[in-house]
This record gives sequence, structure tokens and C-alpha cells, in this order.
Amino acid sequence: MKPRTLAAILVLGLAACFTSAQAQVIPLPCTVLMCMAGTSGFGISAADPACTVPIAYWYLPDGTGLAVYDPYFDSVDSYNVRLAFLNTCVPGAAANPGVIATIMAKHGYAATP
Repeated sequence: MKPRTLAAILVLGLAACFTSAQAQVIPLPCTVLMCMAGTSGFGISAADPACTVPIAYWYLPDGTGLAVYDPYFDSVDSYNVRLAFLNTCVPGAAANPGVIATIMAKHGYAATP
């Protein structure tokens, strides 16, 4: 791909992450990975305003987020959905298995932050 095309895709992807949560924007997996890493002691601070939507997405119910309810919170299914979502971050997931393991250990089964 041409550098301009890649830059355009990157800009559009980042713009989607920083739009209002009311627009029901689904954060990119790598953005969620970076923000959840921040809540687990790695990377950027979870207090960064750019992490508000990605962290909320982690805890929102299925259909709007990564938490599974059937009809009550299902911690095992939520864990599996969240892990699968993080593993779609390329190349971040493959390069950071320890970070993902820590995120999942601390937040994988959680219903609330």
C-alpha cells in the first residue's frame, strides 16, 4: 500500500476513536489494548481522556461493548469475548502476550472497573 493510503486509514481510524461515545463508536482493538494496559500498570495512563471510550467499551454490555449478559453478567463469556477482541490487535497482541495476560487477569472477568 502507498504511504498516503496508509496515513489516510490511520487518520480515519484515530478520528473514529476520538468521537463522541453517543455515536456508538467501537474503539479499535489496539486502542482498547493500550488503555487497558494503562489500567494494569503498563503504557499510557488510564486517566488519559482518550481512554474514556475504550475503557467504557470494555465494561459495557454486549451489543454496545465487551461484557456479556445472558440475562445476568457472564464472567466466563465476557473473558473469552474480551480476549478474542484484544487478540485482533495486530501486531500488538502477538508482541505483548504478557501485557494481555495481565490485563485479562486483572480485568477479564470484571463486571465493573
